Amino acid sequence: MGAFPNTQPLFVSLAQQLRERIDSGEWAAGERLPTEAALASAYAVGINTVRRAVGRLVDEGVVVRRQGSGTYVSVRASRRASP
Repeated sequence: MGAFPNTQPLFVSLAQQLRERIDSGEWAAGERLPTEAALASAYAVGINTVRRAVGRLVDEGVVVRRQGSGTYVSVRASRRASP
């Protein structure tokens, strides 16, 4: 995907890029995000970096984790992105 700036931790940059993809509507409310392994591969980062980035988005209420099912865009996040 894209290069990450060196001015902030890698997981913060990744969280920002994922948030931008959600805000742009690439992933709609209720839609499942790719697996952590798939995201790690797509962004050429470690799985722990992806976990921290996704954890940050969970803390912000942008996505929700469902144990045994995956990570989904929260309905609240999609309302925030709507005009």
